[in-house]
Parts: sequence; C-alpha cells; structure tokens
Amino acid sequence: MTPAPSLSSVAAPTPVSTSPLAPTPPVHPVGQFTPVLSQATVDDVVASQQRVPQHRTKPGHNHQATQRRFQRFDVNAIRKIGLYRTATFSPHRRIAWYHPQESAVQAQFMVVGLFLSKHGRLRYKVKDVNHASKTYGVMGYITARWEFVQPTYYQHVRRAKIVVVNAHGINGYRRPDLTEKQAHYAQGEHLVVRRLVHHRLAMRFQLTNGQYVTANRHLVRLAPKGHGLGLTGFMTFLQHHWRWATTPTNIPHFLTVGKVRSPRQR
Repeated sequence: MTPAPSLSSVAAPTPVSTSPLAPTPPVHPVGQFTPVLSQATVDDVVASQQRVPQHRTKPGHNHQATQRRFQRFDVNAIRKIGLYRTATFSPHRRIAWYHPQESAVQAQFMVVGLFLSKHGRLRYKVKDVNHASKTYGVMGYITARWEFVQPTYYQHVRRAKIVVVNAHGINGYRRPDLTEKQAHYAQGEHLVVRRLVHHRLAMRFQLTNGQYVTANRHLVRLAPKGHGLGLTGFMTFLQHHWRWATTPTNIPHFLTVGKVRSPRQR
C-alpha cells in the first residue's frame, strides 16, 4: 500500500502573471515568405474599392428613371418640308406641306423632342408656332436635315454686320431681356455687331453702341461681305440729293468726274 504524500511534498501552484503577454515570435523568419490571402478576402477588398458612394435621395426616388430635361429650341424651314403624324414619314401620314418663303416669313417650329424613324433617321418633334397658319398649335414630326431646317436664332457671328429685314423694323434695348427700349431701326438699316449673347433659350446681338437686338433670322440677317449702301441706302441718297442733282446749273458738276468748279463759282 502506497503511503499518502505529505503536505510538505506537494508543489505549490504557480502564480498567474497579471502583466500583458509578450508578443509571440513568428514561426518563420521575416522576409522568407509572404502570406497569401484567401479568395474570399480578395473579393471583399475588390468590392470595397469598386463600391460607389450612395447619394442621399428622397424616398421613392429612382435615379435610373431620371433623365436630363430636353431644352426646347426653334427652327425655320428654309426649303419645302412636310409635317407628319409619326417619325416614319409616309404620304398617308402627312399633315401639311410648308413651302419655302423669304427669311422674314419662313415657317417656324418649336422643337420639343428628338426621335428616330424605323430607318434610323433623326426627326424633330415640333409644334407649329406660325400664327397665320391653319395648323397653328399642331404637333407633328419634321426632318432634322440642315439643308431643310435651321435654328431660328443665329448661333455664332461670322460677320460683324447685320441688316434689318423685318418690315416693321426692330428695337434696340439696354438689357439682354429686351427691356428698356433705347432706339428703333427701320428695315434695311445696317448694324455693327460686337458679340452674340445667350439669354435663356434665345440669342441676342450686342451692338457696338451697347444696345441689344434680337438675333432672330425672321427679323435680321447677316450682311453680305463687301456690301455698299444697298438698295435702301442708295434710295435714301437719291431722295436727299435728287433736287440738287437735277438743278440745271448743277448737272455738269454732278456728272463730271474730278474736282471741277461749279458754274456759279466761275
């Protein structure tokens, strides 16, 4: 029978240290191998890098359904065009014909959208804004070809002079919104342009005197290069000088080329 151990022979328990544990040295020396991440960890990292921040939106708002609002603009028909019920043109879908007219009375439309025909041709969805037309206010589709329709307002200045073509003339204003009238320009007058100014969806010409006039092709047009007095200017010249030129004593002086003394000075 084994004798019971005495109390003196039992080892005392080792006290537990309350100090923080020292870092465990790595099993492999540093620099001998590179830890390989698991595929799940790699996927998480890639997903976090490609995550697009979400913007705060109102409840029920759908970003995909949100589209940029179409900016309407006006166009003029410079050649014969037709107004159709659909974007794909056919004779039985034609609403009306618009024949070419002078620049002051060309057919005008407001473009409210862009569409493609079944053949892939671009069409303008327009509204007839010609007050004297039987189809005033009618919606339809017209061609978008530059050879047939062009913007109502000039988009850039190619020349520095314009001529008034409106029969009632145009007004010069102090502000681009055409307020505070300062002058009136009759048909046929030539104006010198400084720059072209955007005002909302319309365009304005700023003259060298600081006034603003419309850039509507119905009312003004770019003056041809190298123009002289023009028909209106020549008629004005004759109106002011006709009496003097037809006076018998002034006819030789008026028709003679060069500096010649008049009969009265001899």
